[in-house]
Amino acid sequence: MHTISPSRPFWQIAVEALGAWRRRDADLADLRRCDPVEVNHIADDLGLSRATLFTLAAKWPDSADLLLQRMQVLGLDPKVVGAEQTADMRDLQRCCSCCDNKAECGHDLDNHPQDSRWRNYCPNSHTLAALQEGKSG
Repeated sequence: MHTISPSRPFWQIAVEALGAWRRRDADLADLRRCDPVEVNHIADDLGLSRATLFTLAAKWPDSADLLLQRMQVLGLDPKVVGAEQTADMRDLQRCCSCCDNKAECGHDLDNHPQDSRWRNYCPNSHTLAALQEGKSG
């Protein structure tokens, strides 16, 4: 989520967004050129369905940035979680990447980061709560 400020003009944000879109488009095109058997292997290695792999490739690499922000607000270190609970982190990233509530989440993170209303719409709320509980317990 990008905010417009005097130090970050709209045109700069637009150029960055266009560049990110083109990189994602190129990554997706690379995946589509892969042999179908290889794509199935990649999906299996990641624990994803083929359809989910293509969905994530179309949204990656910044599609889970809000998750990283939310984890920081909750006092969870994404690097530690990724190293210690690899499968959980992968699932968190997948759910965040496919989430339809990004605008609301970004707004809440920007304006009310400590408010718990995000738990009502976030598909990761239960997993994040469990990780917090495990950290404090």
